[in-house]
Amino acid sequence: MRIDQITGIYHCFSCGFAGNVFELYGLPANLLAIKRENLRRKMTEKRLNSAGLEMPKGYTPYTEEYRGISAETIVKFQAFTHPDKQFIDRIVFPLTDMSGLIYAFHGRDLTNMLKAKYLTYPPKTALSLYPLIARPYMNSIILVEGIVDALNLWDKGLNNVVCSFGTDSMSKNKLILLKMMGAQELVLLFDNDDNEAGQKAALKVQKLCENNDMPVRNITISEGDPGDMSSEKVYRLKKYLYSET
Repeated sequence: MRIDQITGIYHCFSCGFAGNVFELYGLPANLLAIKRENLRRKMTEKRLNSAGLEMPKGYTPYTEEYRGISAETIVKFQAFTHPDKQFIDRIVFPLTDMSGLIYAFHGRDLTNMLKAKYLTYPPKTALSLYPLIARPYMNSIILVEGIVDALNLWDKGLNNVVCSFGTDSMSKNKLILLKMMGAQELVLLFDNDDNEAGQKAALKVQKLCENNDMPVRNITISEGDPGDMSSEKVYRLKKYLYSET
């Protein structure tokens, strides 16, 4: 007989007897563990059946500091430039799914002169959280708005950070994904804009968390956005959030 220790499903190949041990014995199933296992299996299947996108031919790795983010961090996340029109004058980051496959590219204007500050290729791709290699610190994951916000905090020593790609892109599915990544608390660190868009969005996400059993803290920075925070400010933030000395 085979028994899956995660899902509780059992099957006897001799007599055909099958079922679920949780139902058989009236035990509570760990639904989150089951979801994680199902996701792991789907990722394995996808990895075997798909190659994902490839880095575009002729790309040039971006190996310099960018907006106060060290060259080491920029290289770690495989940033590049490319002469094709969808990438020209942009620093581009490959976006990977939970299986590690590239599903899209996200480019940010390097000149501050392009019509669109951000561009995603393929167009209209539904973006997940980024980066999906983030793991909780003291059971907590920090959510920021943009990719530069996330990378700046990673660069300054906070590696439990993901971005949602905008103020209105957080959803119940992304919240489920955060839980599957191990988050037991979400810390919102949105921009402190003059038009208050970031804080208004944070309140919406806070309500989403409260309605879906995710403990949440909404932190308002003094000014600007997390992408501009210095090493000293990030250190003080980490100390404040996690009571570190």
